[in-house]
This record gives sequence, structure tokens and C-alpha cells, in this order.
Amino acid sequence: MSIKKEYFRLRNRGLLKQDNKASITRKDLAIREIATFNQLCRIKGIDRRRDDCTFLDLGSGDQFLRHAVDDMNYIPLDIDDVDFDSGALPISANSVDILFSLAVIEHISNIDHFMSECFRVLKPSGIIYLSTPNFRYYFRDFYNDPTHVRPFTDVSLCKTLEFYGFKSVEAFPSARCKADWFYKGKYRFTKCAYLPFVGTNKWAPGFLCGRATGVICLGIKPMSVG
Repeated sequence: MSIKKEYFRLRNRGLLKQDNKASITRKDLAIREIATFNQLCRIKGIDRRRDDCTFLDLGSGDQFLRHAVDDMNYIPLDIDDVDFDSGALPISANSVDILFSLAVIEHISNIDHFMSECFRVLKPSGIIYLSTPNFRYYFRDFYNDPTHVRPFTDVSLCKTLEFYGFKSVEAFPSARCKADWFYKGKYRFTKCAYLPFVGTNKWAPGFLCGRATGVICLGIKPMSVG
């Protein structure tokens, strides 16, 4: 038995059940994720408007992001499609405009292979968007997931992307759809990690909700490599 495949099979089944009960649906979460991506691109001065945009979702799970990118060519890949530790992504080189990989990289043993494949399939000027728990704030719970193999901090994730050739790399707290000032400044990760209310709370002010102990990292594949 593959512990990863069994774990993710149960996870995906749980997500479907959860969506039937939650006040905020997976579609809502997808819209918020893409809105946050657009916001961070704006903050960084990245123009993400592209014709015939190809969007690659690595670790797509229940493919919830499909709900928010129906104007793009959406390509989902998960553990049942390819082994991210060793398999070549079934995607042509220089063919992807936007690559999302949410909460995947912490499960990868062979980072060299995974990052090289991400770099290979992105077009020049293509955007990579990764998220993972920030070990700086999540260290107590990180290894409670038996499939977690590699922790990252905001600093180490940026250095990883830079090592593999990405430019304009920057890390942000994994809060979604907050005011711009939450994503800026030296203490941006601390601000979001210690918000007093988790998620949404109708009884609390919105700016105090959304405690986030993860990190989002953006990078761009340069126009010329070498």
C-alpha cells in the first residue's frame, strides 16, 4: 500500500463530504484563492493577463480550483496521474502560463526533480504560485501529517525557487483576500499568524479574522535561461 495514495484518497473523499456541510463551499474557496493570486500579482507589479492562458494545477485533489479558472485551459494533475518525486509531468516544455501547487511541496522528497519539472513546463515569463505550511509558525503540528517529509519557512521557500532559476521571488503570508497591508512589511507573517480569529467569524471584525500559519511564494520564469 502507498501511504501517500491512501492518505490523499481519504482526503479527497473528506473534501467532498465537507463541501456538502460547510457554509463556505469549495467553490467559494477557489474564488478566494484566485482573487488572492491576482492581488499578490498586483502588489508585485506582475501582469498576469494572458490570452489563451494555460493553468496547471499540481496536486489538484478534488479540482476545486477549476470553479474559478473556467476562462483558462485548466490542467489538473495529482498523485494518481504522476509521481511528483520521480515522474516527468505529461506536459510539454514552455507551455504553461500559470502553475499552482497548493500544499504539495512539503510532501515531496525529491525537490530537485519536482522544481526542475515545474521550471521546465512553464513558459518564459510564466508564474509559479506555491503554498505550504510555514514551519516558523506551524512546527508543533507539521509532522502530525504522516505524509509531510520536508518543512519550509518563508525564507527557505524563496531560496529554493531562486536556486532553481526563478526570478522576482517573494513570499507572503497565506491569508486570503486581506487588505494589502497584511501582505507587506517586515512583520507580515507575524501579523497574520497571530490574528485572534480563525477563518470567518460573523461576530468578529473581518480584519481580525483569518489566522494564517502558511506561506505563499510567487516567482517568474525568466525570458532567457542560462
